[in-house]
Amino acid sequence: MLLEREIGSPRLRHMDVVRNERGMALAIAIFALVIVGALVAGALFAGTQEQRVGDSSRRLQQSFGVAELGAYDVVRTWDPTTYNQRPVYPSDSVGVTGTAPRSTGSYGGYVYRLNNNLYLIDVTGHDTVSGTASASGGRARQRVGALARIKVLNLNVQASLTTGTSDVLSGNAV
Repeated sequence: MLLEREIGSPRLRHMDVVRNERGMALAIAIFALVIVGALVAGALFAGTQEQRVGDSSRRLQQSFGVAELGAYDVVRTWDPTTYNQRPVYPSDSVGVTGTAPRSTGSYGGYVYRLNNNLYLIDVTGHDTVSGTASASGGRARQRVGALARIKVLNLNVQASLTTGTSDVLSGNAV
């Protein structure tokens, strides 16, 4: 039996406090594990989102390049009998399709004749790296419009060689 004097002593009050904190270490450890787990999950989520954004940006840039290639291909392979003889928009248009090198994409679109010498080339490019449908929502596509003007060059060509003086030609030249 303890005396009243000893019950009120500071030493016994300290022991009561220690007995009341007996399960605190386990609670603090579990709380710390929950906090660390939440930080790891947040970092993993942010990394995954960053990877998806980067992949989408790459696919969009690739599809833009394919669309731009399609517009340049139309200008490079311009066929006057196909494009110049068409009626003026909106009555007619010419469809164009193609594939990018190394099968990195495909494009399709139309060429519209706006007046006698002005044409609108409307091309949509798709990337084929992402396939027809992927987990991120399908194929990336970009649309490019280009205006092309036909400028007729009048060259006054009278001969293959014209000289201003009396040059002497030798060999097989006449």
